[in-house]
Amino acid sequence: MTFRDDFYLEQNIIGYTGELTTEPLPTIYFHDRRRGLFGHLCQHSHRLNYIGRTPVARDWDYLIFNSKAKDPVMQSSDNLGTAPVKLSSSDLNKLNKDCTKITQNNLIEYYFNTIKRQSKYPFIRITRADQEKRTILSEMLNNHKEIQKRFKDQGRFIDNY
Repeated sequence: MTFRDDFYLEQNIIGYTGELTTEPLPTIYFHDRRRGLFGHLCQHSHRLNYIGRTPVARDWDYLIFNSKAKDPVMQSSDNLGTAPVKLSSSDLNKLNKDCTKITQNNLIEYYFNTIKRQSKYPFIRITRADQEKRTILSEMLNNHKEIQKRFKDQGRFIDNY
């Protein structure tokens, strides 16, 4: 059975980290703005229990961006597949300040009012014009159809969205 095949769809792909066509295969990021849902598919990790699909989460203020982007939060709402920024000015200031502490230009995921995830790699945005890249990434969806073992083993994948 495929985990959350109602969400992990080509139309919800917003970008990736890593290399598109060489090993190790990229991590693919998904976001459904209409429903406020997000998740990612990890295809390579030295921690084998991190390979696969993450549980789908909901946060209307979900943001994904590169840490060294000029004014990263404001840029992140510019066609990155994120919801319109609804954060308070103090939250925006805190997030921008937190990002200045990061020395490399890497992906940042911000949800549930905090930076939750940093990648070793920069986020590469997929736009509507990037159909060739989108097709390559969507073909990878069949590589890993299951939830990540770390969630499955702990019974931690309750998502009702």
